[in-house]
Amino acid sequence: MIGDQVQAELLRKYENISEVLVHVDPEDDEVDRNKTLLPGREEMLQRLERRWQELGIELPVEWVNFHYLKGAIDVEILLPLDTLDSIDGARRLSQQFVEATRRERHVGEVNVLFR
Repeated sequence: MIGDQVQAELLRKYENISEVLVHVDPEDDEVDRNKTLLPGREEMLQRLERRWQELGIELPVEWVNFHYLKGAIDVEILLPLDTLDSIDGARRLSQQFVEATRRERHVGEVNVLFR
């Protein structure tokens, strides 16, 4: 709701802006300044790609989304469904990705999605 208000106000005030993306941080970074510093997106993606390569699966990951929450990194992984031959195969692959991803330090929740 606050993001919508900010977007509407910016689009109303500035005619040269055609699109606005507003990210509202659900946590107050000022409260816990002494928390462990989490790796950035590029470093974390490299770490996870190494873990996934250990699986020995030649499946392209379409995208990875990170959510930095409560001192951990929640991970969403999107995989192509059309390269798999069964729902059971998708379940097994999903479990493999979850287990490999959770081996990496700082990982919280892991969700594997298919498209």
